[in-house]
Amino acid sequence: MSILKRLSTTLISRIDRVVTEIENHDAVIQAALNEMNSKMAKAKIALNQACRERNRIKTELETQQSNVHRWQERAIICAKTDESKALECLRRSHKSRDRAAGLQKSLNEYARSIEKMTGNIQSSAQRLNEMKQRLTLMRAKQATNKTDATIHSTCGDAESIVEDTFNRWEMHLNHDDIPFNCTTDDVDELEHEFITQEQQSDLHSELTALLTREKQ
Repeated sequence: MSILKRLSTTLISRIDRVVTEIENHDAVIQAALNEMNSKMAKAKIALNQACRERNRIKTELETQQSNVHRWQERAIICAKTDESKALECLRRSHKSRDRAAGLQKSLNEYARSIEKMTGNIQSSAQRLNEMKQRLTLMRAKQATNKTDATIHSTCGDAESIVEDTFNRWEMHLNHDDIPFNCTTDDVDELEHEFITQEQQSDLHSELTALLTREKQ
C-alpha cells in the first residue's frame, strides 16, 4: 500500500506541476491577447469618432465655402445701391473664407490621423491573429512535450521504486534461506564419546577390508 501511495503521490505531483506551468503560460499570453483586443476595440471606437468628426468638419467646410461665394454675390448686388452694405457683405465673405481655411486645416489633420489609426488597427489586427495562431501551436507543442517529459520521469521513478522493492524482497527471501547454525557446546559428552567410538570402529573395519582385498 505504501508503494502505491508513493507512486500515486509522485505521479500526481508531477502532473499537477506540468498542468500549473501550462496554465500559467496560457494565462499570461491570454491576458496579453485580451489586453490587445481591448486596446483595438478602443482604437476602433476612437477611429469611428474621428470619422464622424471629419464628416462634420467636411460638411461645415462646404457650407463656409458656399457662404464665401454667396456673400460675394450679395456684395456685388448691394454695391449698386448701398456701398456700406456691400462692404459688410465682403467682410462676412472674408470671415467665411477664414473659417473655411481653418476647417480645411482641421480636415487635413483628421484625414492624416484617420489614415494612421486605420493603418495601426490593421497591423495590430494582423499581429493579433498571428499571435493567436502561435498561441494555439505553442499550447499543443508544450502540452505534448510536458506530457512526454512527465511520463518518462514518472516511469523512471516508478521503475526505481519497483526495483528497490524487488531488491528488498529478494534480500528478505535470502535471509529466510540462511540455515540456522547450531553450536556443539550443548552436545552431551557421553553421546560424543559413543560417536567417536563408532567412527573409530568404522575406520578399523574399512582398514581390515582394504588389507583383505590386498592379500587376495
